[in-house]
Amino acid sequence: MLYKDLIKNIDDGKLSHKFNIFKYYEYNDIHLNYIPGGVDATYIFGGNHEVPYNDSFAIIDIIQRYNTTRDYKECAKELNDYFNRNKDHLLIYSIDRVNESFMELQDELNSIYIYELALYIINNISNVEVIKLAIFFLSFINLGENDDKILYNLALCDEFTFFVLFYHINQLDNKNDIIFDLVKKVNGFGKIFLMDKLKITNNKIREYIITRGVYNTSDMALMSGIIYNKLDISKFINDEMSDEIYKSISIIIDSLIGNDKILRDKFISNINLYLDYFDKYYDKPFTYLCVSNLYYYNDEDIHNRLDKIINNRKFIKNISNKLEESKDFDELFQIIYLIDSYNLDFDKEIFTKFGSNPFKYAFMYEKLLKTKYKDKATSLLANDFPGKRDDLTNDYSLFDDYSYKLKFILKLINDYPYINNKFIILGLRNKFVDVRNMALDTLFNWNRESDIDFKDTDIYKELIKLKDKEVSKELKDSIKELLS
Repeated sequence: MLYKDLIKNIDDGKLSHKFNIFKYYEYNDIHLNYIPGGVDATYIFGGNHEVPYNDSFAIIDIIQRYNTTRDYKECAKELNDYFNRNKDHLLIYSIDRVNESFMELQDELNSIYIYELALYIINNISNVEVIKLAIFFLSFINLGENDDKILYNLALCDEFTFFVLFYHINQLDNKNDIIFDLVKKVNGFGKIFLMDKLKITNNKIREYIITRGVYNTSDMALMSGIIYNKLDISKFINDEMSDEIYKSISIIIDSLIGNDKILRDKFISNINLYLDYFDKYYDKPFTYLCVSNLYYYNDEDIHNRLDKIINNRKFIKNISNKLEESKDFDELFQIIYLIDSYNLDFDKEIFTKFGSNPFKYAFMYEKLLKTKYKDKATSLLANDFPGKRDDLTNDYSLFDDYSYKLKFILKLINDYPYINNKFIILGLRNKFVDVRNMALDTLFNWNRESDIDFKDTDIYKELIKLKDKEVSKELKDSIKELLS
């Protein structure tokens, strides 16, 4: 059961990354690229409230049918069956109307029955939307300490944070203390929901927001907007600020560059103040991404300031040293992005770094494909890329690093017919259906753009082997088309 699984994975007051809520969802169209709490966040912050369904009538009908007998187990089963039949229905789109109906029926519904129903669902049902409904049910009950603990535990999971926050914590006298406690224990959309409601009542909260508040695993831009509206960041940009504060402000400014809802004059003033201190922090990797994206900000004065900063001899020397010495992926990725943004000439240095470990630094291949090192880089990467042959599946490569890199390469070489056949062959051998599909898409494009007869290549021989092994009907049809 979901809740029992969640409890087992609470470690030191936080939900462990080992807890996998994905296994409680089927990968349909809605949840294929799912981020816990993401659908609710789209509703709350995105404003899209239109869907072709309203579950409130069915939910209320099921609840009312068992109100007299108080058969909460049968009611829970029916609610579970309903959401299992309607896998694409999400409670957030109907909850307001469910709430209105509950308010009207409050005197008729048996409170003990609703309480028993809610607890039974939480402890015995694994459907995420039904558990959210149970959280809502408990908002109509006077809860005890143990019930509050159950809700607190659920709030540690980003998928349930909003419902616990909105239907319970917001009603408490000490809600700000609980929100501040929780905001330090969740990392995704749950943290964003909580931060949106957190009030700055003391310096401890203010300090946390400016130093740690922006960090989350779901949406930096959304969180940055919330923080920017809560704090005047200019008050933190001064001679006494720490690396930690400058880093946080770098992320906030970078995340808001494309936000047309913020006051432009104030934002430009904050950017200029930020750049006043850049010389002190120029060698910190967290600044690279910010100054790269600021280059595209539509303000001539800022653009001129950036040109002077980036073309400073000391800064250029720092970039050269970082390329040679750094082994940190994020730092090197941001350096390459900065080089690209300002069209700086570091092709030789990038190729040298890439050549030291082509598989590890595969992201540099995108840059090198546009240089005179294209063929040498391709050969190095092909030789260094591990070969794998797996049993084929219809699964997607959601969290597989090897397959992510292979898809990245297959997409890059789409416009370079027969630059190296190994990547196509590795893609066709990959266990994940999306990787094999990417390999076939690239091969189709190669054949359209090239005069080479692929029947004379080792790719053709690989397709012959794959023809009978392929488990996806769509891919099998594509293979037949290529072979015909």
